[in-house]
Amino acid sequence: MSITLFETQGVSMKLTIGSRGSFEFLPPFDLASNSTVFEVISISDIVEMEANNLLPFELIYKKVGLAKSVMYNDIQNNVKIVTLKSDKGYTYIPDTYVAGVSDVIRGVEYNRRTLMFKICALPAEEDLSSIITDVRALITARLGVVPIGEDIPTSKNTLIADAQHISFELERTALRSKRGNYQTIVAELESIIATKDEHIAQLECLLCNATP
Repeated sequence: MSITLFETQGVSMKLTIGSRGSFEFLPPFDLASNSTVFEVISISDIVEMEANNLLPFELIYKKVGLAKSVMYNDIQNNVKIVTLKSDKGYTYIPDTYVAGVSDVIRGVEYNRRTLMFKICALPAEEDLSSIITDVRALITARLGVVPIGEDIPTSKNTLIADAQHISFELERTALRSKRGNYQTIVAELESIIATKDEHIAQLECLLCNATP
């Protein structure tokens, strides 16, 4: 479904489902920020919304101080309700109050991401810098971005008795990997592959020399 919004140089501009951009709204719906990027989710009939128990008067008209008679007038004039989505949520506006699209945008939505890992209590002097380096290298290798890593304590320091500390350390030692960090493992694997490649090349050479 699409609706005609306005004319520019004699050309009718249509708003269709999936359109994205900064929209121009007329009062009393102009409180929605013109700088906000919206996407058109649906263009609905008011009577259909009522039939589906969506309560268009309470959802749309009453919120901005418009009387129910305004909604009835819109029904008679076949006004459609445009559902817009932004990072702030959903906005519902009659199409007669959408003056136009000030800046149509087509592209891919981005957002900032943060990965969090809950780690059990560790000695306060434990150095996690090498782990941060490993995780950063892994993320860069997988996603092609260079993240910022921080060691942020999430509780106050708690004093643990020596005997309990030794018990914890023994448990941690049993679980620790004997292999090196991420970069060391990659270097080891690359060395193994290079050795195997050299061995294969030698075998191929022997086969070539053995051919009558």
